[in-house]
Amino acid sequence: MSTTRPYGTTTQPPANSRTRIVQTVREMLEEGSFHQATMEAVATRAGVSRATLYQHFRSRPALVQAVCETFTTSAAVIGIYSATTVHELFEHAVAFWVAEERVFLALTGVMAVDPAAKGVVDDIAADRMRQTKRVLELETGQKSAKALVAIVAALTGFEVYLDLRRRAGLPEAEVLRVLRVTAERALQPHNSQY
Repeated sequence: MSTTRPYGTTTQPPANSRTRIVQTVREMLEEGSFHQATMEAVATRAGVSRATLYQHFRSRPALVQAVCETFTTSAAVIGIYSATTVHELFEHAVAFWVAEERVFLALTGVMAVDPAAKGVVDDIAADRMRQTKRVLELETGQKSAKALVAIVAALTGFEVYLDLRRRAGLPEAEVLRVLRVTAERALQPHNSQY
């Protein structure tokens, strides 16, 4: 019996190599080295061959996408998807940004170097907008004005979090309080519309 395989067949790379690659990219994002790294450097650091890397991921944006997909299992993201009030939405959004701050700081740099990665971050922002609209409509029982959804979604965004946390130097609890107060003030004049 021949042990050779027919030309053109491929084997699937081991699943643990995919996990190792994603973890490596996450570590590189956290330490700020991913934006300069080549696909080959990622493979080397993950301890896999270039061929294995390319079997799993065809591009740098695909690597970024894979890291972002890991967010869906975090307690904060699960909380965002199950939130029924604006207060819960803010609580989980701040918890998420605290947990993923270094990764998102690095993603900002990656987008500057690799515009294709911007689509991944844009998808996250679009999903945040959908979740904000859902929560506002659940809480009030009526359709929300687009401008109001955009305001509340912006308040749950990374840029606002970063301004409050890093630039204003506020601790996590104070960031949450400021966001809640700001949202309440923004929502007050729109109570009949949102």
